[in-house]
Amino acid sequence: ESQGFERDKIRPDAWHYRDYVINSFNSDKPYDQFVREQIAGDVIKPLSSEGIIATGFLVAGPWDEVGNGQKSNLMRMRVREEELEDIISAVGQTFLGVTINCARCHDHKFDPIPQQDYYAIKAVFEGVFHGSRTYLTPDDVKQRELQSKQIFAKFVVADRRRRELKHTAIQKLSRQSADGESNLKPYYRWTFDGDTTDLIRGLPGYLFQGAKMENGRLILDGKAAHMKTAPLPTDVGVKTLESWVKLTDLDQRKGAVVSLYQDPGSVFDAIVYGERRPRAWMVGSDYFKRTVDQANEEKDDESLIHMVVSYALDNSIALYRNGELLGKYTPKHPLQKFDAKKAFLYFGRRTRSGYLKGEIEEVRMYDRALSATEVKQSFEAGPILYSAEQLAKTLSPSERKEYPPTGKRVSSPRN
Repeated sequence: ESQGFERDKIRPDAWHYRDYVINSFNSDKPYDQFVREQIAGDVIKPLSSEGIIATGFLVAGPWDEVGNGQKSNLMRMRVREEELEDIISAVGQTFLGVTINCARCHDHKFDPIPQQDYYAIKAVFEGVFHGSRTYLTPDDVKQRELQSKQIFAKFVVADRRRRELKHTAIQKLSRQSADGESNLKPYYRWTFDGDTTDLIRGLPGYLFQGAKMENGRLILDGKAAHMKTAPLPTDVGVKTLESWVKLTDLDQRKGAVVSLYQDPGSVFDAIVYGERRPRAWMVGSDYFKRTVDQANEEKDDESLIHMVVSYALDNSIALYRNGELLGKYTPKHPLQKFDAKKAFLYFGRRTRSGYLKGEIEEVRMYDRALSATEVKQSFEAGPILYSAEQLAKTLSPSERKEYPPTGKRVSSPRN
């Protein structure tokens, strides 16, 4: 149940063949059938999973992984000859009681197997290679694919219904608690509570390179993990980018929480951490055209950091941290316009390089520049969270069956 030679890796699927042998003896299978299945079970009609598994006999011997990985084609061919010799000798000694492999090099005067027969038998097994394969028949594969499509179709319908119920519940809770709170309305909003789709306009997002969602946050490893949205359907000029993030390494460099990017051209506006100065937040931009360095992060704790950058019609740019203005300036280069269907958002990635290590709780984008007062209000309100139990209580008994509580927190769209 391992491949032998210097690496001697375990063969985790070898037990299928072992069980086949045991079951064959226990069922008193005719010996001639037992032999045929092990030599050619995957071509005997009618084809069966048991016959496919039986051919595991042919590759039960050692396999030289290192030899097969050599750069020299000649050396690989030599290793291949040894593999086939092992298969031929196993078949001959097991089922014929003779050493066929003795005829590999030349005829023996008193040997019943001439060299010509050795290579005739070798030709039979030329198509046998070590490795893993499915033991399902083509009909079984088709049936499973059909079942998989049917299950997925049901999942799509159920997931769409779950989203509808969640949206309904959030709206009800939002209306109940709207008095005295800010009336800020983002254009897009991502909360990462098991869904990469924007809650407001349904703009989808996609996870790449190991990015994942856990407990309502986007988890990023700082190596390559990130999320990318579909192309934005409208032009973007005046705007505000907002996020709540926890940094898991204050000494990391060049990662962005959120980046509005246009390709081709590598044009971008972003909230970037530690690019030109260690531990410094800044407004990222292509070739630093709209960039000024700002204040540093000093405390490495578990707190969420609220970061906002606004781009106003008068070309001014303001950067905020936890509701406080870090800096406001007017760059020499004009407000950058991002074209519909060419621009998209990155979360956890600056542009073609620069990845963030941390956890993003929420990302919002507005189609206007928020004022300092509005930024302060948004920070104080925070990424408002509702439990699944709270959401379920707003639904009818029949709706609750379609949307059972999971114990996870989800975000309210009210800010």
